[in-house]
Amino acid sequence: MPLSGNEKYSYEIPLWGIRLLLIFCIFLSIGSGFLFYHFENWAGDAPIFIKWFILVVSLVFLTIAIQPKKWRPWVYFFVDKEGIYFPSECPTTNNTKWLNIAWSNIGNIKKEKFFDRTTGISVEIIVSQSEIDEYFRSVAMANKILGINQVRDGFFSIGYSNAFQNPQKTEKILNALKSKYT
Repeated sequence: MPLSGNEKYSYEIPLWGIRLLLIFCIFLSIGSGFLFYHFENWAGDAPIFIKWFILVVSLVFLTIAIQPKKWRPWVYFFVDKEGIYFPSECPTTNNTKWLNIAWSNIGNIKKEKFFDRTTGISVEIIVSQSEIDEYFRSVAMANKILGINQVRDGFFSIGYSNAFQNPQKTEKILNALKSKYT
């Protein structure tokens, strides 16, 4: 296990992953801009609103890519000897509130395949409905729409895709910390 001393772990999209995604947005913006500029050459009799839609797409991707506040890691949760901390928003800001779930309120931590066949990590936690509404509202809403039950044996189950992290390694680290501090 790579942790020692102050033993902290952060499950996040690392800075290099964010930069890769934002560079991809720049390329999409340039490509869309190229399509807009050469619209008459390739579109034939296509309606003109498509040309302007392509411009809007180009500007949206460019806007996403050039915002400096987006160029930092997205932390989904971090862990220390006290438990797991979940942010109220992602990406985090200076105003982000953190929910601390003590190790005693954490159930199974395991690598799972999700419904879209991606692999990730799932964590079962004991939380109140108000904490679900504040810290996990987007996940809870999406799963409600998809008909996915997030409650298992009294635990609220939250899943995270790989986020440029190795789910198997994350599972080992989290379970080792949980067994050490419970």
